[in-house]
Amino acid sequence: RPDFESKMAFAHAKKQDAGISLKNARANQENATKAKREISNAYHPYDPLTGEKQDSATVSRNLEVCFDQIRTAADSLADRCKKRIEKAWRVTGKMTATVAFFFYMIESLVQELDLTDEKQELMHIRLIPGFYLQKVAKKEKDPDRKEAIRQKSQELLSILQDKNGAFSGCSDSEIDRMERKARECAGLFQRSSSCVEGRNAQLSLRQHGMHRLSNRKLKALTVIHNYYLRRPDGSTAAERFFENKPIDMFEWLLDNMALPPRPRSKRKLAV
Repeated sequence: RPDFESKMAFAHAKKQDAGISLKNARANQENATKAKREISNAYHPYDPLTGEKQDSATVSRNLEVCFDQIRTAADSLADRCKKRIEKAWRVTGKMTATVAFFFYMIESLVQELDLTDEKQELMHIRLIPGFYLQKVAKKEKDPDRKEAIRQKSQELLSILQDKNGAFSGCSDSEIDRMERKARECAGLFQRSSSCVEGRNAQLSLRQHGMHRLSNRKLKALTVIHNYYLRRPDGSTAAERFFENKPIDMFEWLLDNMALPPRPRSKRKLAV
C-alpha cells in the first residue's frame, strides 16, 4: 500500500508555503502600488494638504522614501524588474531640479512687481500656493483628498476677500495685478502628465490620423487655438497672453476675406 499519509502531509505543507508566499506577494504589490501613488503626491512644490513650501531637498527626501519602499517590496523580484526601478530612480534628479528651477522663476517674477517685503511674503505663502492648490484640486481623483485640497486652497485665498486684511490699503488694480501674477507663477510648474495634454497632444492625434499636416493647415489650427477656442471662463489664449481682449475672429474673417466666387453655371444641352 502506498504511503498516502506522508504524501498528503507533504502536499499540505507545500500548499501552506504557497499560501504564505502568495500573501506576501500581494502585500508587496499593495505596498509598491501605494508607494507609487505617494510619488505623485510627493512631487509638488507645495504640500497639497498644508500649502507649505517644499523645496528641492524636501521633494528629494520624500521621493527617496517612496523608492525605498518600492525596493523593499521588489526585493524578491527578478533583476530586470530591479533595473527598471533604478532607471526610474535616476529621473528623480531632474524632477528635483525642476522644483528648484520653479522657485527660482517665481522669485524673479514676484520681484518684477516691485512690492514691499510684506506683500512679497504674502505672494509666496498665500496667493501662489493657493492658486497652485486650486489647480491640483481639479486634477485630484480621490474625493476626500480633493475636498481637503480645495478647502485649503480657499483658506489661503480668503485673504483676497478680506477687506480689512493685509490688502486693505491696496487699490483694486494692484490686487488684480498681484492675483494675475500669482496665477501665472502657479501655472509654471508642469508635471509629467502635461506632455499628453493640451494643443500639442491634439496636433499629435491629428498628425497620427491624417498622416501629415500641411504648413497651411497647421497655421490655421494655431490661429483657431489662440483666437477662437475658449476656456470655461470665456477667455481665449490670446486674451490671456496679451491681457487684452482681441477682436472677434469670425467678424474679422467676414470683414477681410473675399466672398467665394459663384459656381459656374451649367451649360445647356443643345436640342
